[in-house]
Amino acid sequence: MCVVAVAAGCSDVGDASDLGTPPPAPNIVIGAGPSPVDRIAARLYAGALGGSGGRVTVRDLTGAADAGVSAVEAGSVSVTPAASADLLRRYLGRGGADPASLPTVTGEWDGQYVRLAGVLPDGLGAGDPTPAVDQPMLYARPGGASKLADCAQMRGAVAVPGGAKVSAVDGAFGCGFSSVLTVATADDAARAVLEGRADAARLGSLQAPSSVSMLSDDEGRLPANRILPLFRRSGVNTTQARALNAVAGELTTSDLAAMTVRVAAGQSRPGDEAAAWLQAHPLR
Repeated sequence: MCVVAVAAGCSDVGDASDLGTPPPAPNIVIGAGPSPVDRIAARLYAGALGGSGGRVTVRDLTGAADAGVSAVEAGSVSVTPAASADLLRRYLGRGGADPASLPTVTGEWDGQYVRLAGVLPDGLGAGDPTPAVDQPMLYARPGGASKLADCAQMRGAVAVPGGAKVSAVDGAFGCGFSSVLTVATADDAARAVLEGRADAARLGSLQAPSSVSMLSDDEGRLPANRILPLFRRSGVNTTQARALNAVAGELTTSDLAAMTVRVAAGQSRPGDEAAAWLQAHPLR
């Protein structure tokens, strides 16, 4: 387990003689799931909390992809990066609702967020979503198919890295893939497409190599899967919640994708990527 400490200052609470002595800010442990996306985002949120009071640490978690969310639910960490549509499916499913009824990207993001807030378990809260989208998508050879609807005409294999998220893309668009070609990495999936061994690759929007082109969801059928902080309400105060939300105004899909590709390739470490991004994007 890797633990990274972030020094945190004390927020200005005004004249103590007028306001009384404020309660100390909670110490926060941010759980980082095993993926590069989670490891980077956890350190971005830690940096955002750096001036909000209390001690902030990042705890790298191992195991399942949802390790961070499970840890917040169990109370072993205070905060974790999460993705909006994944959370909505998780909690709608527990309530017996049909996850297929998720609001989609086009014109319905506010509805999705309100619905998520309504199904979160007692004691949990979700911060402001960033524009960064961690979306399972399909990728094809440049100059070929351009829209997700085109996959209905594909009859070859779809290349999928081992351990990739199950995607609703195939069912939503009636894809005609004959088989799944399991490969080791996103680069291997892209290579299979470029070499003609697969018609498309199913990859996350933050992990796809630039050598293949994303098929667009121009009909807005897929639910937005936007990065946001999931937290225990008892584990953060109002000042700290505002600090977490500051990331939402700055972090984009292209920013997070570039950082993720470098970390996944072993060219950089999550902490170094987060530090460089935070320096380039001062948060207020």
